[in-house]
Amino acid sequence: MGLACSQVRLLTLISRKGDNELETMLISNKKLALSREQSNLSQEYYSKLQNKKINYYNNGAYCPITYSYLMGDSSMKSSFVDNIAIEMITDADIKAELAAQGVTTSTPVTKTDNSVILTDYRGLVVLNKEYSNAIIAACGSDVSCDGNGRGSTFKASYIPEIIAQYMGYAKDSTEYKSLMAVYNNDTAALEELGLATHNIDGTKEDGTVVTSGFTSTSRGVAYQEIIDFYKPIFQACASNGWTTEYTSNLSDSDYMSNALTSGIFHLQTVDNYGEYETGTSLQYYLNAAFVTERRDSVEQEEITAWYNAEKEKISAKEDYWDVQLQNLSTELSAIETEIESVQSLIDDAISSVFDWGA
Repeated sequence: MGLACSQVRLLTLISRKGDNELETMLISNKKLALSREQSNLSQEYYSKLQNKKINYYNNGAYCPITYSYLMGDSSMKSSFVDNIAIEMITDADIKAELAAQGVTTSTPVTKTDNSVILTDYRGLVVLNKEYSNAIIAACGSDVSCDGNGRGSTFKASYIPEIIAQYMGYAKDSTEYKSLMAVYNNDTAALEELGLATHNIDGTKEDGTVVTSGFTSTSRGVAYQEIIDFYKPIFQACASNGWTTEYTSNLSDSDYMSNALTSGIFHLQTVDNYGEYETGTSLQYYLNAAFVTERRDSVEQEEITAWYNAEKEKISAKEDYWDVQLQNLSTELSAIETEIESVQSLIDDAISSVFDWGA
């Protein structure tokens, strides 16, 4: 009876020893995985520290690149509208009073070169919904847009109408007529609308040629600014096509920066025919100081804090598994001692039986 009990005890101990060794192996594998995790974390940390963001320089500060800066937005349009409204006021006292209230002609911070626009890697102009709606409204069936938001090319003659649509100018309104007169350099219309002052034949009194063909009033200059800003955008759309696929990400400056550095987005310089000038890579615009590539010190501090926190988590896991391994090792040592003891009892019992039989 005692021999049978000892044998059961031995088998139980051997089974527990096997479980202990299996658990030790599994924990060792987890610790190995932690080592890989630590290595990957270090690589990711280094990679993030090396990342640079695309910025532009303005008024003594480096600012994150945005769609608004490159292509304008509703605030840009509102500013143009406000500027024209103020320029239509002829009373100097009223203008001075508005200025005292902080109401002045102003324009949001945008690119210094209107001919530079944003495209994707296929050369399609990256548009928001407001831009694309203006194109569709002006061109009608002469332009198409597929289910992915990619729009077709169209005739350049639609551009003034598209700009008017985007600005919200109703046909036959003074604003609409003024925009068209300035765009087409219609000297008769310019004079009729009060946008031309003198020498509308294209020459100054000294005989030199006026490039625009007329000398405009302040209100005429305001319309010309609208044309100068939006014409390159829609010229490029007319020649190369456009897309609204990225609309949901355009407000994210980090996405914009990453898309430019990774090649998803490109900066392009548009010529007078809507085509892109060659040799204008991102490095070209960096060299020209149109944009700059910088590491953000504040972001680097955040990255370092994130790395330290993640490293502490890994260290805590490692400490936990070390304690578990120590406990298993202690238990394994006790099991092996117990196995030796039980084995000794069994050997003694068997030996005594044979001694008694002899």
